[in-house]
Amino acid sequence: MLDPALKVGSVRSLAAAQRASRVTLLVGSVLLLVVLTVLLLSAAGIHVLMSFTVTQRRKEIGIRAALGADPHRLLGSIFSRAMGQLAPGAAVGFDRAARSSCGPAPPPAAPPSSSPPSPC
Repeated sequence: MLDPALKVGSVRSLAAAQRASRVTLLVGSVLLLVVLTVLLLSAAGIHVLMSFTVTQRRKEIGIRAALGADPHRLLGSIFSRAMGQLAPGAAVGFDRAARSSCGPAPPPAAPPSSSPPSPC
């Protein structure tokens, strides 16, 4: 038995609900495509950076390898310099993403609302 005191939030037809579902699916698919494109471009940029770094240091790497340097230390040297170049950009990107995802904070004296709380 249903509680008669319960309020019905919104009533809509099945066709309207299906249209809203299709629109949500379309928006989600477009966003997924954008995210995958950004990830692909980021991976390509990292590849170019690593390739450029290794090309510039090819002689140094060859000399160190010929003198018997440990391969793990050689790789560590290459990756540490590349990470030193990537880390500031990643930090700025994460900071901007975190600041823009939730929008401005509400005023501290905002009255409580009946809408569900935001994740931010």
